[in-house]
Amino acid sequence: MLRSGNQDSKLPKQNDTQADHDAVDLPCWLAIIGGIVVASHPEGGPYPILHPCKGLRLFINGQEKTEPVPVRTSDHVEIRGTTEIEKGSWHLQVSPDKMEAVLHIKPELVIKRIVKDMPPSRYLRPEFQEVKESSAPLTLKELAEELAQKGIKYGIDRTAFNLALTATEETSIVVARGKEPVPGTDADVEFFFENRAKVPVEKDLNSTVDFRDIFSYISVEAGTVLAKKRPAVKGTPGIAVSGEVIPPPEPRDIELFAGQGCVISDDGLEAIAINFGRPVAKRKENRVLISVLPILQHQGDVDISSGNISFNGDISISGQIKEKMRVKAGGNVAVKGIVSHSEVMAGGSIIVHNNIFSSTLIAGLYQVFPQQLVQVLKKIEKELQNLVGVTKTLAGKQPQEKLPVGSEILKNYQDLTSAITLLSEGVRQFPQLTAIEEFRLLVNSLTAIARSPLTATSPVFLEKTANALSNFFKDVNPPSQEEGNIIIHYAVSSTLMAANRIQVTGKGCYHCELHAGNSVRVDGIFRGGKILAGGNVYIGTLGARGTPTSVATTEGSITAGYVFEGSLIRLGKSSYKFERNEEKVVLTLDPTENRINKTYW
Repeated sequence: MLRSGNQDSKLPKQNDTQADHDAVDLPCWLAIIGGIVVASHPEGGPYPILHPCKGLRLFINGQEKTEPVPVRTSDHVEIRGTTEIEKGSWHLQVSPDKMEAVLHIKPELVIKRIVKDMPPSRYLRPEFQEVKESSAPLTLKELAEELAQKGIKYGIDRTAFNLALTATEETSIVVARGKEPVPGTDADVEFFFENRAKVPVEKDLNSTVDFRDIFSYISVEAGTVLAKKRPAVKGTPGIAVSGEVIPPPEPRDIELFAGQGCVISDDGLEAIAINFGRPVAKRKENRVLISVLPILQHQGDVDISSGNISFNGDISISGQIKEKMRVKAGGNVAVKGIVSHSEVMAGGSIIVHNNIFSSTLIAGLYQVFPQQLVQVLKKIEKELQNLVGVTKTLAGKQPQEKLPVGSEILKNYQDLTSAITLLSEGVRQFPQLTAIEEFRLLVNSLTAIARSPLTATSPVFLEKTANALSNFFKDVNPPSQEEGNIIIHYAVSSTLMAANRIQVTGKGCYHCELHAGNSVRVDGIFRGGKILAGGNVYIGTLGARGTPTSVATTEGSITAGYVFEGSLIRLGKSSYKFERNEEKVVLTLDPTENRINKTYW
């Protein structure tokens, strides 16, 4: 519609634009008031211009215009707002596990565009505002029919229906929800000892063994409950939105198995120790194997308060081995602390994680001792035990402090004195064995018996010597092919004897003797002392100026990263002395010419 205007018309506030700045001051303008176009211009022009607008339809005298057009007061002008309708949609979806029914809704949307009032302007471009109205794309009846068609009958949420029917935006609403099954509880095993990932599980001991009771070191006693199984508990079934029963997942079961030194109770719920030792658990999938292995776990240092430790099994020491102490194991020995002025003997291997000072280490004790010497010791033990029995009998009949028949007794045991003589000769042949203080004292006592018959008439002395000889190999087991090794970090003024191999991983060895039945590897420095090996030898740095250092091997090669002048090498029966410092040297024996070949790497 068009209405003529004048200067007194009630007009909207004028836009502050350059084009319209003086519109009211001119006799030519257009405005929109209450949806009606108002025009004003002088007789015969000029005429105001009306621009079309996207979203609105412009009609002049009944004809739709899409380009700017001049407007006269006599024209019939109409601006119509457009209406746009976006169709709504909906669908009901049941989740794959049938635990939810979800209604996805897109409401129907009606967008109405209404012409805005515009202030006077010589060049008028109409504007509009949008009014949006939404409505549900479905009815309650349609929703109920869809639920029935999809077989949804459990967990229907009536309040969600109202949300769906009044939704003004695209959304998803859960209109039915099933009951989730409640999982059961998996079977589990409760351990009554510490269990670690990559090392055998051990029961911590709080007690400390002293020298009067050194065999009380045990991890668990027979009859100890080591582990208890908690049986699996079945879960509770759930219900799908379709009303179907959803079974819970089957709980995982665990089965206990007994290894060495352990039994499982008749009901399968308890693992019980039947021997003393250390408990070990190994888990694989749904199987738990529990064993009790002989071990002695010593917390703290080995010193005068703990006494010497001897155990027919493995020994693990968390602290140091102090001066004048002795540790002997039938199996392996592991020491975390320092070993100082002491002896460590093992039927298996020895590992020392710290430094060693003025000590003797023997790994693979049975094999370190030459077999002929072992046989001599066994013969001496047998004859000596017989002698103890005779002296005890005579002491009962003649309760004197010294028995006058000592010489006569020894004459009846010529095999004993002969065996002791053989032992003395063997010790001279293998002098490195005298580094073992326990063995050296034993040899001295036996030599005294052979040399001084009157001494042997004391039953106390004889029995003490016999017991010492019996106990020397008592707690030592022959090592396997992979045992009898010594692995250390650093050693000074010490003797190391291994039936198999020796490895020094840290700084090295200073003024030490190393005897190995197989290979020797010193990653750091070997300075002062000697190495006797039965296999290959590798040394990072060998010798020092003015410090006698020798390396010998019966078989294999000798490799060194750096060798000082004066270092002596023996391969088989051949020897070689370095006349100057050399690097990256490999020495091998040429058996055909019986000489040492030297190469570099």
